[in-house]
Amino acid sequence: MLMVLLLVDVVLCNDMVQLTGLFVAGFKDYTVTDIVWIDSDLEELEDQRMEESILFYRRIKMDSHLNLVFQSLSTFQTIGNYSYDGDMTLYVIPKVTNDFLSRLKYLESVDLVNNVVLIFSNVATLDTMKDEMLQLQLLRLDTQLYVVINRTVVEWYQISRDFPLKTIEIAQLGRDEMFWSQSQLTWERRDNLEELTLRVGYATAKPFIFEENGNLTGIVYEIAETLFSALNISARYEEHESYGTHLDNGTWLGLIGAVNRGEVDMAVQDMSITHLRSKVVDFGIGMFESSARIFVMRPEKAISWTTFIFVFSPDFWTCLGIGLLLVAIGFHLSLKFAEQISHRNYIESLCSTLMAVGGLSVPEAPVKLSSRILFLSFCIFGALVYWSYNAILVSLLAIDKYNIPIKSLEDLLTNGRFRPMVLKDTAYSAYFTDSSHTQNKVAYEVNKEFFKKNPKALQGSTKAAVDQMRLDESYVFFADRISMMYVDGYPCSIVTESRDYFKNYIGFPFTPGSPYIHLFNSKILLMRQSGQIEKIKNSYLDVLTTISCDTQNFKEISYENIFTAFVVLACGIIFALILSFCENRLRRLSFNM
Repeated sequence: MLMVLLLVDVVLCNDMVQLTGLFVAGFKDYTVTDIVWIDSDLEELEDQRMEESILFYRRIKMDSHLNLVFQSLSTFQTIGNYSYDGDMTLYVIPKVTNDFLSRLKYLESVDLVNNVVLIFSNVATLDTMKDEMLQLQLLRLDTQLYVVINRTVVEWYQISRDFPLKTIEIAQLGRDEMFWSQSQLTWERRDNLEELTLRVGYATAKPFIFEENGNLTGIVYEIAETLFSALNISARYEEHESYGTHLDNGTWLGLIGAVNRGEVDMAVQDMSITHLRSKVVDFGIGMFESSARIFVMRPEKAISWTTFIFVFSPDFWTCLGIGLLLVAIGFHLSLKFAEQISHRNYIESLCSTLMAVGGLSVPEAPVKLSSRILFLSFCIFGALVYWSYNAILVSLLAIDKYNIPIKSLEDLLTNGRFRPMVLKDTAYSAYFTDSSHTQNKVAYEVNKEFFKKNPKALQGSTKAAVDQMRLDESYVFFADRISMMYVDGYPCSIVTESRDYFKNYIGFPFTPGSPYIHLFNSKILLMRQSGQIEKIKNSYLDVLTTISCDTQNFKEISYENIFTAFVVLACGIIFALILSFCENRLRRLSFNM
């Protein structure tokens, strides 16, 4: 809304309407939806003057210089019997008293942040108006108050109560356009806060803000310091224990509580923007996205005799067995008919084939060249299969592989052994608590089954949740992916194969009604568009790509890895002893007979 305040007995005329139109057209970062005229002497607006005003708006609507501005407006209004297509509302509020200070006091009932106030004066001087305005203490950094004296547009604002009133000439109203002497964008003109000191709260959380070598560092810390440097702000950091916990009585602890009560001006934290938090603090625009995954403790590898079998697939084993059997039959037939060796049976031929394929020995027969070439082909095939088997088996035995039991929220509902945890009063807990059976059935069922029944499911910090996971491996953690990347043990003892479940924005919380939030938003938007925020974030995450768990995953082959081989050896020895005993008994019986 644009409010026009006439502080002197200025006659409402085409010239005044034109100046207002030029002012509206000249500001590129405002969307004006209403114009309110306040004058001390006008009991009513005569039809002729109203018509003149409406005709002017219709003219500037068609003017190419102003057309773009009015195209962005949306409302259509009717005043009395007059309709106009300027998409603006023209109000007249008469009977403002003649006393100068009392006219200014009218601004006490006006929102000077969400409304643009334009004051026309042809009598009062800036010094007089400044003295009166300081008495009212209405101005802030985000005040949209402008004074036009002799066609000069002066911008008024105050960085804080401890700073002097700022009056800056920003433009001249010409005949047909507005001539700028400063930037046309409000927050480019007000981006020097002259070493204003802000109280900044934070809670240690890697990799966002933490202490290293006695100095603070981290993703959001570097983003904040870049902003503070660009805005000429001096920050005084104050550490808090937690992000914020919502109590049953409606109050908040931690950072959110401190920001809400005004104990700090803002928080530099990886704070997810949630509906519950937004009720008590004002969030700046989102700086970057964060996503949630399911994290579990890495399960121990289970030693199984099936390791030796599952080197190859069942289909391959079947084909290999049939192939070896056919080779043994072919070998036997070649010896019997080609080599004329009739004393060998099928069992001997099968044993010779298996030993040849395994590379253990090569029989003397066959003798003929054609038969030996055929048998050599069998040996090469067997050697390739045998070598492949050895290579895969060594990798299976030497590398400690594992199978993650929980890869989705659906797995939690079907596998009764595991229980989820989530950080309380965050976007991640709201994902479950705000879900419904129709909109997100799986999250609704998980919330009903686990979070409502288990008080340990809602944790106060990432550290507490990870400690609970290490204490009881049946707990899994639904958490922010970036935060977990810096947890001690990731990705070696704490692992994930979960998909990203949802994305939420990270933003800085400010005290309610903070005069600095719009300025920060404008600078954060520029940092986002230029890729500066993404560059800062990636500088911390790229370091983690060099982390390797090979030293922990690699295990020397020991007896437990090849336990099956020992079983085969033991069974062979026992079987050989039994056969040897039986052979000796048969020999003695035959000798006695």
